[in-house]
Amino acid sequence: MSPSPAAERVTRVPTRGPDPASVSVLARKGTPNCPAWHGDVPLVSIIVPVYNAAEYLESAVTSVFAQSLNAIEHCEVLLVNDGSTDGSARLCDDLARRYPHHVRVVHQANAGVSAARNRGLHESTGRFVCFVDADDRLGEDALTHALQVFLDAPVELDFVSMGTWFFGERQGQHHQNYRFLDGALIDVTEDWNKPQMSVHSTVIRGDVARAQSFAEGLAYAEDSLFMTAVLVAGAGRYGVARQARYHYRKRDVAGSAIDASTTDPRWYRDPLRVLHPQLRALAERSPDRALYCHMVSGYELQWRYRTRAWADALSCVSEAEARAYRDELNAAIACLDDRAIMAQRHLSREAKAWWYRQKHGANWPAAVDFDSGSPTTCLPPAERAAALAGIVQIELLEPEGGQIAVEGRLAAPFWPDARVVAFVDNHEVPLPPVNRPLLVTTMLDQEVSRPQGFRLVLPCGTVRFALRFAGAEPAEADAEDSAEAEVTLPPRYLRASAWSTQMQHNYRSFAKHLVTQTAHGLRVRRRTAWRRLVAEARFTRELVRKPRGAVSLVWRLAGLLARLARGRSDLWLISDRTSAAGDNGEFVFRHALRTQNESPRPTRYVYAIRKNSPDFKRLRAVGPVVPHGGRLYKVLFLAATHIVSSHADDYVTNPFGRQWWRYANLYPGHFVFLQHGVNNNDLAGWLNRHNKNISLVVTSMRSEHDDLVGDRYGYAERHVLLSGLPRFDGLRADTQRVLAIMPTWRQSLAGRLNVRTGVREYNRDFVNSAYFEFYQQLLSDRDIARACSDHDYRLEFYLHPALAAQTRDFRATGHASVQKFPHDYRDAIQRCAGLVTDYSSVAFDFAYLGKPTVYAHFDAETLHREHIYGGEVPRFFSHERDGFGPVTHTYAATKEAIIAMLACDAALVPPFAERVQRAFPVRDRRHTERVVAAIRALPSQREGN
Repeated sequence: MSPSPAAERVTRVPTRGPDPASVSVLARKGTPNCPAWHGDVPLVSIIVPVYNAAEYLESAVTSVFAQSLNAIEHCEVLLVNDGSTDGSARLCDDLARRYPHHVRVVHQANAGVSAARNRGLHESTGRFVCFVDADDRLGEDALTHALQVFLDAPVELDFVSMGTWFFGERQGQHHQNYRFLDGALIDVTEDWNKPQMSVHSTVIRGDVARAQSFAEGLAYAEDSLFMTAVLVAGAGRYGVARQARYHYRKRDVAGSAIDASTTDPRWYRDPLRVLHPQLRALAERSPDRALYCHMVSGYELQWRYRTRAWADALSCVSEAEARAYRDELNAAIACLDDRAIMAQRHLSREAKAWWYRQKHGANWPAAVDFDSGSPTTCLPPAERAAALAGIVQIELLEPEGGQIAVEGRLAAPFWPDARVVAFVDNHEVPLPPVNRPLLVTTMLDQEVSRPQGFRLVLPCGTVRFALRFAGAEPAEADAEDSAEAEVTLPPRYLRASAWSTQMQHNYRSFAKHLVTQTAHGLRVRRRTAWRRLVAEARFTRELVRKPRGAVSLVWRLAGLLARLARGRSDLWLISDRTSAAGDNGEFVFRHALRTQNESPRPTRYVYAIRKNSPDFKRLRAVGPVVPHGGRLYKVLFLAATHIVSSHADDYVTNPFGRQWWRYANLYPGHFVFLQHGVNNNDLAGWLNRHNKNISLVVTSMRSEHDDLVGDRYGYAERHVLLSGLPRFDGLRADTQRVLAIMPTWRQSLAGRLNVRTGVREYNRDFVNSAYFEFYQQLLSDRDIARACSDHDYRLEFYLHPALAAQTRDFRATGHASVQKFPHDYRDAIQRCAGLVTDYSSVAFDFAYLGKPTVYAHFDAETLHREHIYGGEVPRFFSHERDGFGPVTHTYAATKEAIIAMLACDAALVPPFAERVQRAFPVRDRRHTERVVAAIRALPSQREGN
């Protein structure tokens, strides 16, 4: 059942720039494929379903009349007001008065977007139909570019697709734009793997569109079904206009429409009861287009297998309903063609293998229509190479005890009984499996795959990796079936290995070894100056032939020259936040400078912070400071031996962004994560060693230390330091009658991150969130204000730095102030008598000084869906069991706890006082000293990476 060779074939048609005049001919005379319409009939009917979109509607309509097509002459705009309650109805009528001959308004009771679109179709008269959502925009010349494709097409088309580009809270283009080859015509009989899922971003022939209708009982994916029905009933061909853009506004607080909809029971119920049965009916009606229908069905099914979908399902339906939903999903998979499963572009390899198992049962892969023979041929020939590529993955390369340690994993879900073997100079070496619980993949609460981890320590030699199947013995070199029993596979290198998949002449230079790339693996040799020079010359020669190669060469030369200037000394590049100091990094910086004579090696210490920060000048009086992210910073980064920071985000560990692969083998050998708080949440998915490759993590509590050491995070004892946070040394209680409110951030509410500056943009939808409502209500509460007055207290609200742009949304009151960013956290911790937070680790700072906390867990049920924390509850710390104050789950309970704290003068009462002593048995103010000594004790990298 291998895909047709025509699966990737497209028909090219002549292309030219937008020509409004020639498009006008289409309206007057027609073409062989599109008969002319005469009289007052418009060329294009723009249908805009409107529901509570008063803020955006005028922008959408303006984008239509700004078209170079001369929309005033050739278009009609149909505004279907679907029972709006926000003033949209009045705005629709106003637009109709402004454009009386070209805008028509239909008012109806709220019936949903499908009913609104159907009403628009019924009222439309244009030769072509284009749907525009009320909060979106048509790009300049979009209609002209799309209609030009109709003009140029040598065959009949059902519609023309425009590229979708995001704006608003998210930028960039839609992943389905991969189909857009300029002037391509897609025949879904052959190009079945290029589905059109959305009805907006298309211009459809009017007669074809009006022959169909939207399923009004389908709340989600209704446009996927409509567009598929158009192609099945029509010519089965559509064009793509690469230069035509449809601008899709992303304004959903949860980050995407899918995230927002997964708490709606209809998202689970409707597609399985309406969408997929109708897609199967369409496939039966048109066998030559059945594979396309299967592709659409698989595309819609894949989103319901995402990690969070099952938890979301349980939050909005009963457990019995969720189990029935899971069974219905698996039954829907069983109806899919195998090729439609393999062709899904956004479905992981593990998920595809699991879908095969759901379809074919325990006998897979033998039950699948695969070639006979060994498991190496258990895929169709066209898919075999893609399935084998990259299943041996190298994650880490690092020196260990005078040798080189290689860590990786085998991602072979199609061969669950296979294992990876290694050969050093053609001699097999054992690769005992390593437990890697983070690699376990689950779907709908079921384990999908459990990849095998491995670790290999090499002296010198050439290494190659091979895949061996269950029951297969090592094959002799001359055995005919050696390729069947054992397949040599070139590894894929993941980012933490500092090895680029885009280069063929990769190398890593360590203090004593040089690792270079071979066709099937690695070669480890003793490091010499000549070998290093040859390796760099080969890498650079390949690099300069790539785009932006000259720029890359300049940066590499600058980094290498800076290394030569550094000589045999070390260079620490130290930082906290890019915009503010005062955290653990500053304490390390100051102590290292004071004790630089105690270092076993000559070392230079440089602090990095943005030049516009008020801390920049202050720290220049202490020691060397460079602007974070600037040219000098990047050069020093390539020359550094240690990156030392209280943050581990990409803007700290990777200043070159997406171009990292050009310089990764020059990156510093040690990254020290000071942390900016006690880690009391499950961050294993982000902080694990195979993702961050941290040389040293600083911890404060024995339980925190023990949680990081082991299989889950992947750190050994040597990687985790139990020292206490350096900033604890600067804490001195200077308690005043102030309570601090310091909640942590929410990933779903934060604006887009500027990866160059580390600063997030303003999110306009933030004020609509429960988070904003909760904390603004605390600041405005009259009962809390009265308690503050009675006990002579005031409140200070500190918004998390990741949400700093939202500070302007909060209103101060007589008893509560809203603090401007950047915050002096140390001053606040020392002054404030108590804390109100949710999940922030700042509670540990307050506890260190013997001050109480109120934990407001008002959104505990949705936190793991809307933030970066993993789904598991931390094993070593529970707010209810180990926290330093009461845990509340409602607004009323939080208010009551705050008033109680004020009434007892913010005293640390039992059992919370005992918990503080248990958490911090030692408070000797020597934390920074221990941290600096541990960093200096790290193995020297001055001659290596």
